Amino acid sequence: MIIHISPTLLTCSQTGPNCSLIDLVIPELGMALWEGKELVTRRPFPNKNYLVACRNSGRKAIKGLLIETTHPIKSFTMLARWSINASYIVKHRVNYEILDDVFDTASSEMLLWGEQSSEKFSFESRWPEMPSDTTPLNTQPKMQVSQASWKRGDFHDVISHGRIMERVENFRMPTIERERLMHSVWDRLPTVDSAFLIEHESGAVIS
Repeated sequence: MIIHISPTLLTCSQTGPNCSLIDLVIPELGMALWEGKELVTRRPFPNKNYLVACRNSGRKAIKGLLIETTHPIKSFTMLARWSINASYIVKHRVNYEILDDVFDTASSEMLLWGEQSSEKFSFESRWPEMPSDTTPLNTQPKMQVSQASWKRGDFHDVISHGRIMERVENFRMPTIERERLMHSVWDRLPTVDSAFLIEHESGAVIS
């Protein structure tokens, strides 16, 4: 199974520019990845306030990373720690739930869920039932330090001295066709051959 996640920090004047991922852990898969080793933090969006972790390969800023498991999974947890201006650390926990087993791929990139068609492919919408005010911008998992009234979804923030020090989110995502990743019009999605391969039973990172 292929899983696409995008560990993201939204920076602002409160964080300063010098922010980076420290590490990322997925306990259920036995994964522990480190900034500067397996991962690197880059800015793949026109809005350069968004920092996104990707595989440490090449120089291109990529939207997240792929994980390939030898068995299907129904849920997993992402634990990320971010260094903020080299002065303090914030923690982000996302509890992911995969809603179905129709396809062998799942992505936290909500724009991939919609109906898509071109000369080469045609995909039906995979959007699950969600509140009417749900958008990728206000609902996709992301860590931030400043509080924002536009944030939506199932989340809880731990706030200290006016800063979000810890965020816990519950995020539900449908399965999608693997071809959506391979034939996307976006050129900053990770490629399937860049996936971290996980031996699901042992939790070993194969590559």
